[in-house]
Amino acid sequence: MQAFNIDTNVSQSVDRSFDMMLVGLRPQDADMVARSVDDFFYDGDFRSDLFDGPTPPVTYGFDADESGSVRVIDANDETWSKWRDAGVMELMVLVSRLSASPGGDGPDDPRRRVFSIDRCHWQKQGNLITIDVQRTRMSYSPQPDLSD
Repeated sequence: MQAFNIDTNVSQSVDRSFDMMLVGLRPQDADMVARSVDDFFYDGDFRSDLFDGPTPPVTYGFDADESGSVRVIDANDETWSKWRDAGVMELMVLVSRLSASPGGDGPDDPRRRVFSIDRCHWQKQGNLITIDVQRTRMSYSPQPDLSD
């Protein structure tokens, strides 16, 4: 597993407050991806009761008038060490609200992105991942190299 600086760019088109949750996933946490994004939030707030194990999520709240780039987690944050020790190999990014939400089920929901944080997939990309949040969707860059 590789530690990253995770930055979030919030588009000016986002016209409402939202919360972001970064969840470190171990192989045995695959069922988390199938859950509805709404299950992770209660009345727009985080549900910490889902995470009583060794992989605490990172949470960040964005105001409706907040746009531009924000560092959500630094590569030196101790959360990465906790996730590494717990066997985390994927990162799930969730946002509580987008204008298009609610979306599809499981991984098809536009408020969710899941990607590998295995070091071998990021050799050429460095240690910065940028999450772009727009009014109707969320994406991330660069993309991991999954060719091996």
